[in-house]
Amino acid sequence: MNSARLLLLPSREKAAAEQPDEGACPHHAPLPTKRGGSPLIRPLQGCLLPQGEKGLSPPPPVLSFGSLVFDAALPHGLAAGAHEMAGEGAFAFSLMLLARALDAHPRARGLVVQAGEAAREAGLAYAPGLQALGLDPDRLGFAWVRTGAEALRVVDEALRSGAVAGVAADLHHEPRLDLSVTRRFNLSGRAAKSAAFLAVRDLLATSAALTRWRAEPAPSRGLRRSPIRLLGRPAMQLSLLRNRLGPTGEWTLEWDSDDRVFHHPASPLSAPVAVPPVDRPDPARPPRPAKSVGPYRQAG
Repeated sequence: MNSARLLLLPSREKAAAEQPDEGACPHHAPLPTKRGGSPLIRPLQGCLLPQGEKGLSPPPPVLSFGSLVFDAALPHGLAAGAHEMAGEGAFAFSLMLLARALDAHPRARGLVVQAGEAAREAGLAYAPGLQALGLDPDRLGFAWVRTGAEALRVVDEALRSGAVAGVAADLHHEPRLDLSVTRRFNLSGRAAKSAAFLAVRDLLATSAALTRWRAEPAPSRGLRRSPIRLLGRPAMQLSLLRNRLGPTGEWTLEWDSDDRVFHHPASPLSAPVAVPPVDRPDPARPPRPAKSVGPYRQAG
């Protein structure tokens, strides 16, 4: 397999996809030759200035969270562009945000991208599991690629195409996800009004992502129904470490897969029922020392 393959990804009119918003980087338009004054500087602002800084209007919002507490803390929601998340629940959180984006755009589709290393660590996306999380597999395209570099190219092409409302990518550890790549994702997402939710192993690299999160699984409250107690909604401990368009903070939220919204729990969550996972694979055991063998007696 020499190249990434996209499945079930629809196409939209090229004219609508290639038409940039005001302030976006004019990749295909020739630069003006006039020296001095705004006609030369204005087209370059979309390329050189980071999103949300002075001189540019903020990117258009893509989705809200559905929680009154959460949306009050982040009144602008998540804007079009790149968003990074790390932690044990990073990929699950990215899929939840993709479900919110698809719910906000009923006629749009989404894309799930998994690099080979990430798939070997956590397994491939499972359609019944995605449906239980609130995603409709019929509205999703899937791309399984060998390397993180191929995954980044797929995300870039999907954002630039304008055919998706959002992309959830499980990248695990990809050193090429740097300042220039995330800035390009911001520009492409701004033009197409779509977002990229990038699940990574850590947040140590320099990045132009609009938000950076740490998502950890939290204990569930459970559903009390006589005569048995059922599993409750998935819960997340979310830490917004960076927000270029607003405040940061920490929240514990539950995910409602039926309505595809986040809820702030009204009562304290129960204690965890499982120990935290350990690093895999298990280290190999040292070889046992050989038993000493006495002198042999000559036969005969």
